[in-house]
Amino acid sequence: MILLKKNIELMFIDSNGVWHCCLIKSESRLDGILCEAEGYSYLRYSNYIPDCTAILEELKSNIITDKIKEQIVSIKNSGVCNMFDIVAVQREAFEKGYNELIILIEENKKAYSNFILTGR
Repeated sequence: MILLKKNIELMFIDSNGVWHCCLIKSESRLDGILCEAEGYSYLRYSNYIPDCTAILEELKSNIITDKIKEQIVSIKNSGVCNMFDIVAVQREAFEKGYNELIILIEENKKAYSNFILTGR
C-alpha cells in the first residue's frame, strides 16, 4: 500500500480516456501488474502482464517524452538553477508540479544528463 500512496498522483484516467497506470514488477521476473488506484489509497484496477519485456523496452525508447522536454526547457528558460544541479532541478520541478521530470531524474539520471548535453 505504501507504493500506491507514494505514486497516487501518477495513476488516473485523463480527459482523453487514457489510463495512466503504474507497473509493479520484480527485478527477477518477467511478469508484472499494471495498477490504477483512481486517487484512492488502495488498488482499484489491475491487470496481470505475463511478460513485461515489450512494455519496458518501449518505455525505455520513449523515456524523454515531449512533456518532459517541455518541463526541462521551462526550468532551463527560467534560469533559476544550474541544470546539472540535480537537487535544485528536482526542487524546481516539484514546485512547478513536474512529477514526470522528478521521476525521470530519480530513475534515469543518465537519460536526463544526456538530454541536457545533446538535446536528445
